[in-house]
Amino acid sequence: WVDLDGRVNRQSFADRASEGEAAPAQLTVLAHLLRADEEENHFSLVVMRVRKSRRGDLRTHFEGAGHPTVADGKYCEREAYLRDREWCARKFMHCFRLEWRDTKDGIHSCCEALPHDLRESLARLKPRGAESARSLADWLEGRPPRPWHEYVGLTGADERS
Repeated sequence: WVDLDGRVNRQSFADRASEGEAAPAQLTVLAHLLRADEEENHFSLVVMRVRKSRRGDLRTHFEGAGHPTVADGKYCEREAYLRDREWCARKFMHCFRLEWRDTKDGIHSCCEALPHDLRESLARLKPRGAESARSLADWLEGRPPRPWHEYVGLTGADERS
């Protein structure tokens, strides 16, 4: 699981990152999940707010921090990729909300709920506890995404139960 201590947000673990470089994204952990048939494999559902990054930095950052993207054939070990593809339709990354400012400082956004194939894949996992289950519901039901700052991360209640 992605730890709740914020370590992954403090510095970049990307391949080309220099010492002390800021992380390419800020991450909020929404749920800790398990495969029903392989409980030793742990997964975290996260939302992230991308800062400025080069192509591939997000994936190498999280892989370097020990949390590769699910079903990422390029940046995870072959065995993990093949195991992920048993339950996940494709690389599990989705840009659910894009916000930008125009030249007159107006804020615009474009939102897209989690696609059906990724919802089906996510439904194959089971939440670690009640806190994770509550966070998971919006994504499984295909509800429209909220702004990043409205997402509240796990508090650790699942770990205590």
